Amino acid sequence: MLSFRSQLFHKRRHFSSHAKECATTQRWGITRSVFLRFAHQ
Repeated sequence: MLSFRSQLFHKRRHFSSHAKECATTQRWGITRSVFLRFAHQ
């Protein structure tokens, strides 16, 4: 039972860190697209 709970906690922590990574990548992509749009004008 204890190992199952720790496994679940570890999975959740990994998922949250992965989600954070995705959000950072997405934000960088948006910033880059905006910058390119301004650069082309």
